[in-house]
Amino acid sequence: MNTAPPAAKALGGMPASKGGSIRALSGIVGIVLGFVVGYGVGRVSTGTPINPLSGSTNGVDPAALAEVQQKLIAAGLLTPLLENTPVLSGKIVAISGSSLTLEADLSRYDPLGAKGLPTRRIVTLTDKTEYARYEQLSAEELRKEQEAFDASLRNPEPGVPPRQPPAPFRQTEASSSDLKIGDAVTVQAAGDILSAESFEAVRVSISPQPIAEQVQNAPPDMPEPPPPTAPDSAAASTEPPPEVVR
Repeated sequence: MNTAPPAAKALGGMPASKGGSIRALSGIVGIVLGFVVGYGVGRVSTGTPINPLSGSTNGVDPAALAEVQQKLIAAGLLTPLLENTPVLSGKIVAISGSSLTLEADLSRYDPLGAKGLPTRRIVTLTDKTEYARYEQLSAEELRKEQEAFDASLRNPEPGVPPRQPPAPFRQTEASSSDLKIGDAVTVQAAGDILSAESFEAVRVSISPQPIAEQVQNAPPDMPEPPPPTAPDSAAASTEPPPEVVR
C-alpha cells in the first residue's frame, strides 16, 4: 500500500498554484520597491531633494519610471493614471496683471514624474473667466444642514425631489481681485491642459483655507480677566460694629 503523504501545500496549506501567484506578485512588488528605494538613495547621495511631484526626472530614465508606474498599477498599488484633463488644482505662486502662475499638483497624473509634466503653469484670466469661492461650513451650520436632511428623509413630501445630502462647503461669488498668492485654487480650461504650460482659464475656484492655516492665522486669544482681589477685611464684615461702652 502506498503510504506516501499527499501533495505538499505551500504557504500554510495554500495550494501551490495560488502560492506561485503570490510569489510572483511578491516578486513584482519587490522589484518595484527595490527600484524606488534605490532611486531615493541615489537622490539623497547626490544631495538632490526627493520630490516625486516635481515633474522632473532629474536624470532618471523616463522609460524606467514609466515602467515602475505600470508595475505599481498592475500590482494594485497605484490607481490608473489619467491621460488628459481640463482641470488642474494647485497653489498660486505669482500674480502679474491678468495672469497667474500655478504650482500644479500632479499627484493624480504623474506621481513619479515619469511623464516630465511641467508643474509651473501660466494661467491667463479673461473677461469671460468665472470665479467662485468655496467656504467651509461651521460645525453648527453643518449640524443644522444634517438635521434638515434627516427630517426630509423621515417625512418626504409627495412630488418633491429628495433633498441632497449636506456638503461641508458653501459656494459664494468671487472675482479676480479675490485671488492672492498662496491661495489653493482649481482651474478649469476649455480643453486638455495636462501638459500645457500656459492656457486661458474658463473658471477659477478658490478652495477653503486648510485647517492648519486657519489655526495659524486665527486672531490671538483675548487676555483673561485678572483674578478677583481679596475684599478688604472691613468691607467684608457684615456684622455691625460693636457698641462703645462708656
